[in-house]
Amino acid sequence: MAARPDLWRSPALASAASRALGSVSIDEVAHLDLYSCFSASLNFARDALGITDDRPLTVTGGLPYHGGPGSNYTTHALAAMAENLRRQPGSYGLVTGVGMHMTSHAAALWSTTPPPKVPTPAAERDVTVDTVPVTAGADGPATVATFSTTYSREGPEWTALICDLPDGSRCYARLEEPAQADDELAGAKVVLEAGKRGVSTARR
Repeated sequence: MAARPDLWRSPALASAASRALGSVSIDEVAHLDLYSCFSASLNFARDALGITDDRPLTVTGGLPYHGGPGSNYTTHALAAMAENLRRQPGSYGLVTGVGMHMTSHAAALWSTTPPPKVPTPAAERDVTVDTVPVTAGADGPATVATFSTTYSREGPEWTALICDLPDGSRCYARLEEPAQADDELAGAKVVLEAGKRGVSTARR
């Protein structure tokens, strides 16, 4: 994850959706079921598809109400989409799926009517994205690029960081003092100390 130049978007998801849609515009798609393991995955998908805040994002009800990521949600989303499309013959429905760390993506365009077949241009078949080098066990000053706090039933426990290093690389770090709900760590300066398994310990 730290190797992504832009931590806020997913070119791979944009590519998967573009290939699934072909010549069909997202504005022509009447029904969506975007994989919703976390709110971030929905925001990645909305950004990749260029859809607005007011569009319904599920025909199934969403993964948070289905039992969790290991509960075969996408199969149910496809089944729910098929039912919707049978009620509205000729309309389009798009279903997406997401793999670990937002790195593996699936997108399927469904309809009772086959969409026009448009061959994928050779330039779009293989999508490559430049990556940022990742340093294991960094020491010294760094800037927080993004963060996520781990919670227990008692509250926040510790915070995972992705940090920008002065040499242009990134590293993972662990902040033992957990970020509070109103903390905005992105952009904060920290000092790193190399730890076990290539993960640094950070202090503010």
